[in-house]
Amino acid sequence: MIIKLYYRQCDNCKGGMSDGYDYHHGEYFFCNDKCVGEYFGDKKAFTTLKDWNDNGPGLTWKEFQDSWDDIDDNEYAYDWQLDICSYTDWSRGHEGVEVYDRDGKAYNFDDVCDDSRYEFQEG
Repeated sequence: MIIKLYYRQCDNCKGGMSDGYDYHHGEYFFCNDKCVGEYFGDKKAFTTLKDWNDNGPGLTWKEFQDSWDDIDDNEYAYDWQLDICSYTDWSRGHEGVEVYDRDGKAYNFDDVCDDSRYEFQEG
């Protein structure tokens, strides 16, 4: 039986993932919208450039998602928000010391990278 392995682990559900959300350049990773929302709840953990410049209170995950409709992808505000939280994927070359199966069990990358019992899932 081949065990599928992923390059990141969701900070909410703890499952392995090779694509999902990267919050603040690796401070947290999430496999989907639901996990981001559950993890942060109603906390105002996100910011837009406008919120930052106005010394605002921050935004909830839902407010942050909705704010994307108000910006042009050619504006600095777009790049700003990508630095806060963006959807991305990971593949070979992005692995850390550990990789994870779907249930979140950690494996040492060097121990499994050339083992045919394991298959890496590219994002």
